[in-house]
Amino acid sequence: MRNFNSLFKILICLLIFVSCSNDDDEPDIIIGQWKIIEHYELDIPVEVTVCDANWILEFSSRGTTHGFPDDLDIEANLCPLRISDLLNWINRGNNQYEIKMDQEEGQIYIFYKEGVNLVKEFPNGTTKIVYKPY
Repeated sequence: MRNFNSLFKILICLLIFVSCSNDDDEPDIIIGQWKIIEHYELDIPVEVTVCDANWILEFSSRGTTHGFPDDLDIEANLCPLRISDLLNWINRGNNQYEIKMDQEEGQIYIFYKEGVNLVKEFPNGTTKIVYKPY
């Protein structure tokens, strides 16, 4: 019986160790719904258009992203027709996320948090967009 208890304790410890492994990286900071609040080109503020301010960007935990309008009236009356493709995103590490359509080669963007806001920097190093949680 004593050997059984020792074996049982070892098995429990192994289960805890395996279940607590570091296979899961930090949670992806981009997951959620985001609304643009600021836009910069070469660190100079650019006016956010009514249409862009009305657009919600959603990153799902399934690795997909799409956009949709916050207010259908604004979208229908003021904004050109937008088609929101369902895109895929992949966390490449070091705040780098690849956004792509299906099997095509994607574009790498840098995402990071400033407080509760999400910041997206383009690979050209000149464009920066700040989103607030929606």
